[in-house]
Amino acid sequence: MNDDANARATDPEEESVWVTLSLPARLVRRLAERADGRGMRLDDYLALIVTGDDANGATDKGGRP
Repeated sequence: MNDDANARATDPEEESVWVTLSLPARLVRRLAERADGRGMRLDDYLALIVTGDDANGATDKGGRP
């Protein structure tokens, strides 16, 4: 591959994937409150729940945020 192709190549682990969720409003409010309690945005909190990693790359070893 040439340099341009290398520059465009992405690590599959780093690719963004858009996901649409349909959740009950009551659940979203509870999640938003928990996120706010941690000083986090809701999308970052949801990512923490899904991946177990916070925005700084730390892993929650307990299995639940």
